[in-house]
Amino acid sequence: MYKKLISTFFVALLLLGFSFALQPATAAAPMVWAGCRASAYGISPYPSPAGWENAIKTMAGNWPGSIPSSVWMVGEIMFQGGHKDCGLQFPNPTPGVTYPNIIFYDAGIDHEAQFDYFDTHGVYIFLSCEPAAADLGTLIDLCMLAFQHHPCIIGWGIDVEWLKDADGKVSDAEAQAMETRLKSYNTSYKLWLKHWDYSYLPPTYRGDIIFNDDSQGFSNLAAMVAEFQGWAAHFYPNPVHYQVGYDSDKKWWKAYANPPKTLGDAIIAALPSDQQCGVYWVDFTLRDVLPTEPAGVMHVSDITMSYKKSGSAYTAKATVTVVDDGNVAVSGATVYGAWSGAWTGNVNGVTDATGKVTLSSGSVKGGGTFTFTVTNIVKTGNTYDPSKNVETSDTITLP
Repeated sequence: MYKKLISTFFVALLLLGFSFALQPATAAAPMVWAGCRASAYGISPYPSPAGWENAIKTMAGNWPGSIPSSVWMVGEIMFQGGHKDCGLQFPNPTPGVTYPNIIFYDAGIDHEAQFDYFDTHGVYIFLSCEPAAADLGTLIDLCMLAFQHHPCIIGWGIDVEWLKDADGKVSDAEAQAMETRLKSYNTSYKLWLKHWDYSYLPPTYRGDIIFNDDSQGFSNLAAMVAEFQGWAAHFYPNPVHYQVGYDSDKKWWKAYANPPKTLGDAIIAALPSDQQCGVYWVDFTLRDVLPTEPAGVMHVSDITMSYKKSGSAYTAKATVTVVDDGNVAVSGATVYGAWSGAWTGNVNGVTDATGKVTLSSGSVKGGGTFTFTVTNIVKTGNTYDPSKNVETSDTITLP
């Protein structure tokens, strides 16, 4: 959670203006995963399953083909009792059995219901635990007993910052043991390990592990990418994940029109083209940049045809009204349409506060029959359902 000190290597890059790191390589690194980080303490009120789906898929939509996914916390360090206990936020899958430094408690989140929804909605989950002093193998076993039956689960990992063992570090032997334990449940599962300082992570063992950097407190985008590039180089060729969007960096990322895409694009441009990457926006500022309510469903409630005459020439006009399922006007939606008949061409425009946009044909001498057809409607966080349209096409004959 805390930004590590930038090494001499990174400082040298910054002194050079870091122009190299922001320039794309021959091909950008593949953005394999994209989505959001989810925790009980990072966002309130906690989004519904459909709300999380909307946020995660909107994030992933910045990189078509990326896997909509989340780093999803189900185990939190408990700060009473010397920070030794990991609180698992689900019922004990082995009733009556107790475990050292592990408690089960209700964090107000029904993870089972969330995962039931994700199973059938194309959202995938990396389970996350803040391990405290709990036995790591036991945490894997309990999380798998609770959630392995969900096809949305694709991995498990720990935030090593909250590892409270002898030295707070993951050794090569510990990493290999965790990976072996996890893959005994499903060979496709990915172990991931998170920290802001790679000296706390296994020094040489790499296996099939994803390494997650959650550094924060950067002065600007170039400084962030410099550190993330060094992280990728240290763990190359293993996949890397990055958590971005912390409050401490908001002073500079808020200036971008689309902060998630800007940050993600800069990261993958600086990484090797053969190193897989994932970017997750943290829940602390999620509502600043991504929709956390269920995606609205839009449709066309009306198309009104009109025209403008100039001398012997006519221009047809189609005023399209877009509403949601509650018949509430949808503003800021881009309506795409096609004219046919007397004039042929594609047009688009954005709905105003009343949900209306007027789209015009070209000018045609003598008039004729003009037909307008809505071909698509796009708005971030919403979906267009043409089956609900009151009308999709309309015609006017001039004069």
